[in-house]
Amino acid sequence: MAGRIAVAHRVGFLAFPMIFAGPLLDIWGRKPVLQLAVAGCLAELSCYLGAAYTYSDRGLGSELHWLLPAGFFTGMTDALDPAATSMVADLSAPTADGRSAALSLFMVTRHISHMLGILGSSQIMRLHLGDYNLVWVSGLIFTTGLLFTASFLLRETLAEDESNSNGCGGAVILAVSHRPTCGSCPPVCRPICTKFAEAFRFIWLDRFLLHFLLLRFTLAAGGAITHAVVEPFLVGHLGYPMHIAALGAGIFPCTMALGSGLYWVFAPRCGPFAMYGGGILMVGLGFGLCGLAGPCSRFADAAFWGGLVFAAFGNGMIDPTTYVITSLRADPCTVGVVFTLLHALGTFGSIVGQLLTTQILFDAQAQGWAASLPLFISSATMFLSLAWFVWAYTRSHPTLVFAEDNCDSSDSEESTFE
Repeated sequence: MAGRIAVAHRVGFLAFPMIFAGPLLDIWGRKPVLQLAVAGCLAELSCYLGAAYTYSDRGLGSELHWLLPAGFFTGMTDALDPAATSMVADLSAPTADGRSAALSLFMVTRHISHMLGILGSSQIMRLHLGDYNLVWVSGLIFTTGLLFTASFLLRETLAEDESNSNGCGGAVILAVSHRPTCGSCPPVCRPICTKFAEAFRFIWLDRFLLHFLLLRFTLAAGGAITHAVVEPFLVGHLGYPMHIAALGAGIFPCTMALGSGLYWVFAPRCGPFAMYGGGILMVGLGFGLCGLAGPCSRFADAAFWGGLVFAAFGNGMIDPTTYVITSLRADPCTVGVVFTLLHALGTFGSIVGQLLTTQILFDAQAQGWAASLPLFISSATMFLSLAWFVWAYTRSHPTLVFAEDNCDSSDSEESTFE
């Protein structure tokens, strides 16, 4: 049953946001998908409430039947990220400075909320307040219900011409192929298939965007390797108690919020491309510095914590830059699909990185250089990703011009970046 719960969690986490949420963001609009994601959160918390009540009434093992659907609803909740990001991008000016200001502020808010959640949950566990889980889950359901009610006050941000697919994307698709799109699909699935076809054909035309999206996978995998090692390394090699090691995970969102704020300040001067490359460089150096905590026992604590903070700063710079560049390079008619593709690649990369760490790379009994092997591999992945980004940039020399302004140049049936 535990394996089935894990499978349901992964299927919900990847399948729903990728297959349904992306096209629906560009067909229905941002607001309905955001409300659907919050409704999924309500359903997930209701399952957890049922599991907590069943556990308190019947004991261990009886709550597993509640946790199985909760795993799938977690995937519905995960659609909140691309929906909210698409809405923020719609509300900001279609320029590098406008998107940088809006998306960096959004990322700062998200990282701060993540940090507060980690700190609050760690204190609940430390004070043994988990016995009141029925109270906590009921309070979360009430709060989420208020958020769902408040979501009706939001206005739809998707422009009508973009939802009808009559904008830039339509011109690009006709330039690539004059055949009808997904004619073999059932009528119910045809709009979803059409949106996917438009998005993927546009990405294929813009080779820099293609490389940029694939970079999301490698960066997420490299970062997940270090994230999976932080707590066991702090406990097993540096001797910290478990509750302090758990708080170590809270340093990441806290410092990432500062990094996103730093991006907000320097992006108008340096530009998103330079900030993106600089962020990857900081993450690679930070993870490498963390790795020195294994062989250098005298400076182990300073190296690990300093590297962790330095890498988190870089991560905070990468987050808003990724969405700024993607939103300005992507077809405005399929931004929702591209954002969910970006999110799914990051999620899948994180899963791969965690599996590699837990199953192959990390050894709790290792000492010295061997103990830091996952950290050095994570650092090397970042440097290779940086080299990939520099190669794609120098090969393409891309500009951050709103994709609608590039429609005329896309009518020539060949990519500008080839």
